[in-house]
Amino acid sequence: MQLNPRTPPLKPDADARISVIIPLYNHEKYIEAALGSVFAQSLRPDEIIVVDDGSVDGSAEKVRRLCKDHPEIIFWSWPNQGAHHTLNAAMLRATGDFVAILNSDDCFHPERLAACLAFAQANPRTDVVATGMAFIDGRGDDVASPWYESAVAFFKQEGNLSLGLFNANFLVTTSNLFIRRSIFDSIGYFAPLRYTHDLEFCLRLILGKRQIHFLDRPLLSYRLHDANTIAENKAREDVERAAVFAFFLYRLELQDGSSKDWRSWLERYVAILGRQDLLEIVENFLTTLDAGPRKSGKIVTDALSEEFLILLSRLGADWVAHGAENPLLAQFVAARNDYLQSKENAGGDPKLVGELKTNIKWLTEQRDAWQKTSEDNAESFNQALEAMRTEISWLTEQRNAWQKISEEERKSFNQALDEMRSGNAWLSEQRDAWQQTSEENTKSYSQALEEIRVGNVWLSDQRDAWKRTTEIHEEHSKSLEHALEEMRAGNTWLLGQRDAWELAAATSGEEVARCHAALHGLLSSRLFRLLVRAKLLELRHAPPGSAASG
Repeated sequence: MQLNPRTPPLKPDADARISVIIPLYNHEKYIEAALGSVFAQSLRPDEIIVVDDGSVDGSAEKVRRLCKDHPEIIFWSWPNQGAHHTLNAAMLRATGDFVAILNSDDCFHPERLAACLAFAQANPRTDVVATGMAFIDGRGDDVASPWYESAVAFFKQEGNLSLGLFNANFLVTTSNLFIRRSIFDSIGYFAPLRYTHDLEFCLRLILGKRQIHFLDRPLLSYRLHDANTIAENKAREDVERAAVFAFFLYRLELQDGSSKDWRSWLERYVAILGRQDLLEIVENFLTTLDAGPRKSGKIVTDALSEEFLILLSRLGADWVAHGAENPLLAQFVAARNDYLQSKENAGGDPKLVGELKTNIKWLTEQRDAWQKTSEDNAESFNQALEAMRTEISWLTEQRNAWQKISEEERKSFNQALDEMRSGNAWLSEQRDAWQQTSEENTKSYSQALEEIRVGNVWLSDQRDAWKRTTEIHEEHSKSLEHALEEMRAGNTWLLGQRDAWELAAATSGEEVARCHAALHGLLSSRLFRLLVRAKLLELRHAPPGSAASG
């Protein structure tokens, strides 16, 4: 068993074919949701095989209507034959490289098929992928499951799949199995058990040294409702589990019984069975297995070994014997029910007389059964007789043990009752504390909301101010661009004026020079000198006050 709590997402190979198998039985309210969860997969399957196992409600008709719009659905209906037989028939019909099972009251999460396929393809030695789970009620609302959380925590702590399954079947359901199709050709199909065919299949894979990977992501919703199969007969389910556990330990001893670690492992299994009050039933079944034909200690990987089928046949636990008159299984179930009832009513006195009568009746039936077997085989009769004597002694011990357990259970019940009262008081305190905290949080929330409103107003003002500033800046920018354009034009005009002035200055200089030259020539001439002299004389002889003298 591989455990990787946070496996990174992988990309699946689209060429691989996936078959989804849905065994349907009286789930008219849930089948549409189950099929809808398959249609909603991010990686759609190639085929969906729905087998109606004799439903008496409207389940089959709902599927027939859906078939009209979904040609990938393969559907048929037949008389009730049991979940294991329905699953096996669908497996034989499936053509996919991988098979995913979905019971008709459960739902896949959208990424389930893609995640399981990606991991299986990246790890070719993995034969089965199972995932974490969520739990929903009949309406589809999420519900908590402390039992499941505890079971998964135990498995993670131990890191061993068989110990985890002995403690509690945390894989829960066949809906949680994504299986490589080829494994059925070597390991076989589901056993003829009503309640524990999934548990037996997983333990058989472990015996065959096959790999099951637990992908710790909640990719499946298991629906809890009044009609769950597992809840219809707790005592029958306990007896089936005991038979499955007994055969696992029987084969495991043949394989590993000579190893130095076997005893320490066996002690751990025994401790778990003891906590579940299944140890005595498992020991009884082990005695029956030891009395039958014994195979070699090599690994057994065939579908259902002869020893286990013989055990189921003697119990009347297989589907063929279902409903047979007074099978041995019914006696074990009756005894188990008596025990469970005594545990439930631990505060009352044990009915020792009734228990003794039940034990005497059971012993008589055992004797008759063993005597009938002895008619066919004298040696088997002797073995049966010896086993019966052992059972008589065992039952006497069990009667005393049950009486002791009942007294201890009464004490434990009273202690548990006191703890419950204390717990209720603590819960009331917690409720009040949470109520007070809620009120304080409400006030803090209102205050924070008001601050947010004030902040929003301020931010709006800031936004408007920035908007106005931006518009002003844009206007200034346009003005500057206009001024720059005028300056460029003025510069061009000034450059023209400068060039004109420079040209004029150059021209004026030449004219002044010519005047100077002319004046100089004039002054130097004789005529000019005579004119000057005459003018001076005129001025000298003019009367005072005249224009000439002026």
